[in-house]
Amino acid sequence: MADPGAAAGGFSILDLIALVRRNLLIIVSTLTVAAAAGVGVTLLTTPIYTSRTSIQIEQQVAPILPGNDAQLAPGSEASRYLPAQITILESRALAKRVSDALGLANNNDFIKAMGRDEIVGNDAAVKARREEVVLSLLQRNLTVDLPAGSMVATLTFASPNPRVAANVANAYAASYIRSSLERRYNSSAYAREFLQRQISEMRVRLEDSERQLLAYSREKGLIDTANAGGENAGAVTLPIANLQSLNQAYAELNAKRVEAEQRWRIASATPLMSLAEVVSNPMIQNLLQRRSTQMGELSQLEGRYSAGHPAVEEARRQLKVVESDLQTQAAAIRNNIRDNYLTLQQQETALQGRVTALRESALEEQGRLVQYNILKREVNTNRELYDALLQRYKELAAVAGNAANNVSVIDQARPAGSPSSPKLLVNLLLALIVGVGVAAVLVFLREQLDDAIRVPDDVELKLRARLLGTIPAAPKDSSTWDELKQTRSEISEAFQTLRTTLEFSTSTGAPRSIFVTSTEPGEGKSTTVSAIARSFGRLGRRVLVIDGDLRKPSIHYLLGLSAKAGFVNLLTNQATIAQVRQVTEYEGVDAIACGPLPPDPSDLLSGEILASILNEARSQYDLVVIDGPPLPGLADAMLLARQADNVIFVVEAGRGHGGNAKSAVRRLSSIIGSRLLGVVLTKFNAKAAGYGYGYGYGYGYGYGYGYGHGYKLEDAGKNG
Repeated sequence: MADPGAAAGGFSILDLIALVRRNLLIIVSTLTVAAAAGVGVTLLTTPIYTSRTSIQIEQQVAPILPGNDAQLAPGSEASRYLPAQITILESRALAKRVSDALGLANNNDFIKAMGRDEIVGNDAAVKARREEVVLSLLQRNLTVDLPAGSMVATLTFASPNPRVAANVANAYAASYIRSSLERRYNSSAYAREFLQRQISEMRVRLEDSERQLLAYSREKGLIDTANAGGENAGAVTLPIANLQSLNQAYAELNAKRVEAEQRWRIASATPLMSLAEVVSNPMIQNLLQRRSTQMGELSQLEGRYSAGHPAVEEARRQLKVVESDLQTQAAAIRNNIRDNYLTLQQQETALQGRVTALRESALEEQGRLVQYNILKREVNTNRELYDALLQRYKELAAVAGNAANNVSVIDQARPAGSPSSPKLLVNLLLALIVGVGVAAVLVFLREQLDDAIRVPDDVELKLRARLLGTIPAAPKDSSTWDELKQTRSEISEAFQTLRTTLEFSTSTGAPRSIFVTSTEPGEGKSTTVSAIARSFGRLGRRVLVIDGDLRKPSIHYLLGLSAKAGFVNLLTNQATIAQVRQVTEYEGVDAIACGPLPPDPSDLLSGEILASILNEARSQYDLVVIDGPPLPGLADAMLLARQADNVIFVVEAGRGHGGNAKSAVRRLSSIIGSRLLGVVLTKFNAKAAGYGYGYGYGYGYGYGYGYGHGYKLEDAGKNG
């Protein structure tokens, strides 16, 4: 039956409950010991009293310079300031101040109040040791708490003496305030001394830099033409001025030359009368107009007179004169463009030579000016630094001695009325938490190391075998056979379920012969054999039960048979099946008892007669069920298993350990292979195993893990 509470991962709440119930004794014992330890620790621990004082630490810095805001801006500076104050509060130096203020290292009173042994002696070594112990106790028992985003720090001191705890906490607050004031005053005094040294050094540097600038100017003949003090100020020399002027003129001339050259290139590559300069020239336009007029008059005369007429000839001559003037004027315009280009080219060449001649001289002058500016910039920088330091020194001198306190006490520490530790409930809770952890470890180790087959899931998990059925244990006031006689009892229904499983266990239906074995005696294999036979017999099948345990037989106890003759007689050819079989009280079920116990059962089972006996039995009966001996250490079970069609392995719940059972199943599988049908889990007590749920049909019985009854064979003997 599927676990109704199973989770997707295969582990359910009921599995956890089962785990707890199986290990309830370990868990309860561990928690009891842990609780007792917690109570014991509480009773044996010295009471500790804590006193608290609260101080407000403003986020300020010492006012070294007036005008600076004393409040730190939020951000990195504030985030570093407050943690630094906590470090100061926890420092050895502040602990030394507290010790000196209260005189704690002068005697052993504080050490005794803190629960430590006295340090006897008055020599220097003893005093030094006592002081070290006192400082260690102060630092170890002080707690500083400063919540994030708050400026209120809580100083807590713990001591077995409540008055000592209060005095030390208050002394810490007072010593911290005095220390803060002293640090701020000392920082101001140090700043003044530092500024004085810096001003003296800077004055010397400024004077040296000014002398160097003056000497260099005289040596190079440089004159500062700009206002003194400017970073770009410097002397302007004649070569540099000439070079600047020539560079500007050269740039303008170069632009004109490029333009003229471009015009000449266009003019030389363009037909004469197509040049823009020619077309746009007024004289050219006048000549073109005259030529047009002359051509008109010639056309009229040629229409009126003959070709050789004097008027026509005169008109033609005048037209040639106009065209000649037109060509001459256009050529002159293009020549003018060329002449302009050549002139600009010559001027550029000449100017370029002058620029080149002045460049070297200007570069030398420029190098002198660079050095001059460097010296001048150093003078300006030194003067600015000197003025700034002097101004700061004046401001600092004005505020010297003004050391406003940024630390104030909010709450004074008072002696505690009750101890803060130990706390019984806290210690008990911690002890129980530890106990739960220890119990969990113990349960885990037990579950990992204990490989008993306790629940049906363990069959596939630990034995790697198929689970055929789960047989519940019989009630304490009943026996297995009494329960089997009741057709609606849990045990009876469980065996009927097992019978149904066997009917579908092979492709041809129920096996013809089944060999039943187990790991140890008394696991219920004989009862399982008898119940299977009885269940199949009720269906009208002819069933033969053979007691194959030739060492400790028990079938004759269960079925009420005579043990005088039986299977041993068949193996020794002293009888036939018809002679030794006995009719049982159950319908369709015959049985063959063991008979007289042989001296060497393995020899009897090793012969070929065993196969012939089983073949004959299979020919006469629908089902042959063989009750065999336990598997480990005996060859009998293996010999019988090889001859049977299929094998069933019986494991008693909570008894068959995975180590032995796993070895037996693996050994059996290696010999018979797939003929091992599976495992039957017997005497399963759901409550003892931790599975307290189930379901039924309203008749007082059910399936799966919900049986909750005992399993007895009081009427079947010790070996059933």
